[in-house]
Amino acid sequence: MVARPPPQPTPNAAPPAPLVQQVRRPANVKPQFVLIKDPGGDGFAIDLIDEQLNSAFEAQYPFIVIECQEIGDEATRWIAVGNFFHKMSCLSGLVCLIARVATPKQFHTYLPHVTLPLLGLNIIVTGIYNLSWAYDPCCKYQVETRQTVLSKIQLQTMSETTPMVLCFRDDKYRKRLHNMITGVLVIYWSWRGYKFLRTL
Repeated sequence: MVARPPPQPTPNAAPPAPLVQQVRRPANVKPQFVLIKDPGGDGFAIDLIDEQLNSAFEAQYPFIVIECQEIGDEATRWIAVGNFFHKMSCLSGLVCLIARVATPKQFHTYLPHVTLPLLGLNIIVTGIYNLSWAYDPCCKYQVETRQTVLSKIQLQTMSETTPMVLCFRDDKYRKRLHNMITGVLVIYWSWRGYKFLRTL
């Protein structure tokens, strides 16, 4: 047989298209979401996924997608309890602030029996939130419920199940709100207590 020379490439021929197209993101642009995959029930893997989730919280990704149901439920419960303490602090504080204005004068004598317990409740729940949730990066996230966002993320992650999606929401303003309400209440009732003691 006579050896044939290898075929020479055509000068104007385009290179073959890759099987998988990789989209390169600029180095200074943070990804829109991070995916926490389901470890498959392995206890050691769940601990590892928990560490990765904490790292994602600290990195402050716009969205965190959690496929592991156990980890997702735990994060959701922690966020829900933090939201409960925040709302309880704001509501009890606002009731204390407007009680004197919204109550007729003939009932002002009985107001301390209502407002002082609410003041104590406000101080307690605000203190619990500030100690356990205020500096937790998890509480900068809320559960995403918008179906348009959920469907887009599920399509991008090619997930067969509906994952838990957390969206980043800076909580500095709501922390300032309940701390400011509690501070105003403490100052006001301290002044009222000082005036009462001077009359004795």
